[in-house]
Amino acid sequence: MTITHLTDHQRLGTVALTGAGIGPDEIEELRTALADLRRNERDGLIVQAEPGALHGSHAPPGTALGDWLRATVHPVLRDLHAAAAPVVIAAQGRVSGLGLALCLRADVAVAAEAASFGLGRADNGDWFCGAPLHRLAGLGRRAAAELAVHGREVDAARAVDLGLVTEVAPTSELPAALQRVATRLNALPPGSGSLLARSLRQAAHLPFDTALRYDSHLVDALLAGED
Repeated sequence: MTITHLTDHQRLGTVALTGAGIGPDEIEELRTALADLRRNERDGLIVQAEPGALHGSHAPPGTALGDWLRATVHPVLRDLHAAAAPVVIAAQGRVSGLGLALCLRADVAVAAEAASFGLGRADNGDWFCGAPLHRLAGLGRRAAAELAVHGREVDAARAVDLGLVTEVAPTSELPAALQRVATRLNALPPGSGSLLARSLRQAAHLPFDTALRYDSHLVDALLAGED
């Protein structure tokens, strides 16, 4: 799939990842797009990744991996977790390491049928780039064990079963699947994307009574036209 031109997406931000793995340039593009969500009050961000773009990561030459993670990778993941609207990622090819972490942190992940998902290599730090194990553990011990303990790389269909991605489409139909998600986001009431993102990321981790109060405050904010 080449990068898809989405129609009627004025309220959505878009960013394309086209390199081989995730490096400083790709992270800067993501941070810029995430900042734009809040600045322009957009109702969603569509991240399109070409094959290979989510396969691992690469620190600048001569930079210690741990230092690069703390100074560069962790901030973009915090930005993603606190994004002002739902984030959708379209994944193709092999997805591993930091690429897997981005998929797991996105609110919606649409995968091409031929995509595969794994933690990557343990010996080069892939397992710990972006804390993918932290998010995998939240999906259940079996999901984490399948990728970590057994070291498996799973296909897109199995990734749906494990909760790694939301939807799978044949590669030729991935643009249409992405367009459907964009259309659904555009159909939300103006300003509600931010509230939806907060509920998706926060309410599930709250005690039930607290979640009820939290969502009622979001409803109040929506009806008052607040963000």
